[in-house]
Amino acid sequence: MSSPKHWKAKHTVTVNSFSRAGIEELFEVANKCKRAVKSHTGSNEASAEDKETVEKVMNSCKGLVLACVFYEPSTRTNCSFTAAMYRLGGSVVQVNSTGSSVKKGETLSDTVRCLECYCDILVLRHPSKGSALEASEALKKPLLNAGDGAGEHPTQALLDLYTILDEQGQIDGLEITLLGDLKYGRTTHSLAKLLSRYNVTINYVSPEELKIP
Repeated sequence: MSSPKHWKAKHTVTVNSFSRAGIEELFEVANKCKRAVKSHTGSNEASAEDKETVEKVMNSCKGLVLACVFYEPSTRTNCSFTAAMYRLGGSVVQVNSTGSSVKKGETLSDTVRCLECYCDILVLRHPSKGSALEASEALKKPLLNAGDGAGEHPTQALLDLYTILDEQGQIDGLEITLLGDLKYGRTTHSLAKLLSRYNVTINYVSPEELKIP
């Protein structure tokens, strides 16, 4: 499976790096991966040509290692990245703050610089806003922001947008309401920015003290 050249070795720290055209291109790749997984697991019948495509997708990360670096507890996000990497033929190493040299006072920058010696791409979940940017500036290998405090959660927001498109068939013309903790909800921050690329009406509903920044 070929990937757009402009994505190669790039960090995903914020959704600001995605144009509407880039989002749509990403979703086309996501559709290919989705079809490949369904065919691979027997959910869909595949032609000989499709089977070749499936094999390319399912081996697109063969020989590559993903480091999941989680400074906060996580079930869904950690499992989604891990499962995705395994589906694409890669492998995963898990790192958390309780079992790493962070306990001995190692800085975030030092930790990720060390870890990139053992992997090809890193996923970072951290409780501090701005931590993903700090880590990315210390790295030569690509970083995916899996949530940085009250900052952003780009990959979750992209998945939310993809789900809206998958369920509704389009994004333009929709009226979408974001409800709850909009001040500290990092996914909401990222999703609102992504939705601004489309012709939609967004309603924000929250207590005054939790309104969107």
